[in-house]
Amino acid sequence: MSVGVAPAVLETLEFPAALERVAAHAVGPLGAARVRQRVPAVDPETIRAALGQVAELAALLLRDDAIRAEPVPDIAASLDLLAVPGSALEGQPLVLVGQSLAAARVTASDLAKLAADAPRTAALRVEPPPRELERRLAESLDPSTGQLRDGASRGLARARGPRSRGPRARRSRHDPRGPLCDPGPHDRPRAHRWHRARRVGDALHGIPGAARGHRAGQCPACGRG
Repeated sequence: MSVGVAPAVLETLEFPAALERVAAHAVGPLGAARVRQRVPAVDPETIRAALGQVAELAALLLRDDAIRAEPVPDIAASLDLLAVPGSALEGQPLVLVGQSLAAARVTASDLAKLAADAPRTAALRVEPPPRELERRLAESLDPSTGQLRDGASRGLARARGPRSRGPRARRSRHDPRGPLCDPGPHDRPRAHRWHRARRVGDALHGIPGAARGHRAGQCPACGRG
């Protein structure tokens, strides 16, 4: 609803169509939606302040075309969810939150630079959240899939370590829990039988563990002696 202007009058003046033309130049859908929601004011002081801000920024844009708006993803649903006690976000929504924080930081930096030439626009600046949150999100999440990276925490890296290796690496990896190898799911039963038989034979013949590796013969599955 407009403030002090009847909707029928705005339709006659083609005000919605004018807003659509302006919204087409917005950086993203959120910016376009904000433009479409604009309504004309009737208070003279409010109108003068708005025109003054536009004049300042327009004069600056004429000589500095590097000023631009940052695209911001729509995280309204995520913010609504976070307002519920005990709620948590999945990976992909968290990626969008991180992108929003990065865009907010760039915008805050750009607005701070306008303090001398466009103070009314610079007054719109809001201090962004601490950089630590943004950094942790960037380090912990894959931006394309939203999956947690191995480096998100030490516990996750340890848990994913064996699974992150390929089948060939698993076949050649020694099991740190004992002398048995870990050749992979297909060859593991045969390899374990061979190593057990080898240990029993060495024990019966009195061969020390340190010398077992020098004996002839290799596991048919992993190639270890």
